[in-house]
Amino acid sequence: MEKTEKHNEYLLKIAVVGTPIKQIGKMITIFTQQEWSSSVGVNMSTKKIQVDNNNHKLILVSSIYPDFTMNNAGAFFRGASALIYAFDKADLESYVFATTELPKLAEKHTPYSMQGIPTALLGFKTPADAVTTYEAKEVAAKKNMSYFEIDISKIVSMPPNEEYNAVEDIFHNLTKQALETK
Repeated sequence: MEKTEKHNEYLLKIAVVGTPIKQIGKMITIFTQQEWSSSVGVNMSTKKIQVDNNNHKLILVSSIYPDFTMNNAGAFFRGASALIYAFDKADLESYVFATTELPKLAEKHTPYSMQGIPTALLGFKTPADAVTTYEAKEVAAKKNMSYFEIDISKIVSMPPNEEYNAVEDIFHNLTKQALETK
């Protein structure tokens, strides 16, 4: 987290990683109201938000497996103020990867800088969920993560609806947690 020249404004990097790239892309595009800019398997977008009457600029970076390789994992996680591990609730492999392999990868590549970083588990709802909300919440709690889930098919930004507000809540919550840990 880096303080910018403006009073009470912080620059925060939030890393979003997981296998459901279409859902992650749609969520970030609608939230930021801009397309991703992509380079070497990592997508990036920005958004200014207000938390506790202060302005904060979020840099949202996202990558997926297999684009998310051992070569770029360290740079991807380095400097993150918060992390989101995303999974598709209809895909048990996606869930296992997000709850076991991604945290191991983050710890392996940035063992010191990841300590105390707010982390969330994000489940994308589907009509045929293989993973229950209860199961996902339990695992998130055991791993000291926040848990969120959204139905990406229902998100609209103009006018904002309940699902769009849920996306905003994810980023506001993690931003607030990141500011409290610094």
